Amino acid sequence: MIMDEKIFRSLRPAVFHFPAPAHPLTASPAGAGHFLRAVLENIVFALHANYEQVLSVRPGRAEQIHLTGGLTNSRLFCQILSDCMGLPVSVGRIREASALGAAICAAAGIRAYPDLTNAQKAMVRMEAFFEPAEENTAAYRAIQERWRALYEMFDGI
Repeated sequence: MIMDEKIFRSLRPAVFHFPAPAHPLTASPAGAGHFLRAVLENIVFALHANYEQVLSVRPGRAEQIHLTGGLTNSRLFCQILSDCMGLPVSVGRIREASALGAAICAAAGIRAYPDLTNAQKAMVRMEAFFEPAEENTAAYRAIQERWRALYEMFDGI
């Protein structure tokens, strides 16, 4: 979902929109893998739209995305995110960011490290890296424009 501070909805209506193939006899039917990829791409498109909102109020673009959480277990998700955003994505060895952040704060608090920055540098290890494929980034730009138009169209439903 694209966040809107003026209208907060915790549960938003959703629509699955799968256009019919150009010719049903020559096109491959959509399967479960297509559905799963469409869900992952929808999440990434919403993340990208939210990132664009941040850029509208904050100068400068990110050089890299540091990703954490459950979806980092999906290499496909990480690659789609990198391709769509056109940025490298790094995934930490420890995926539970809140727990790691608490441990970093505790380590700095008991003076195991001189400050939060040093504790973070010592305790965070990157495990996986994903680089955007330029041809995929270009393709996602066009797809995302269509996604955004559909998102706006269905937003009033």
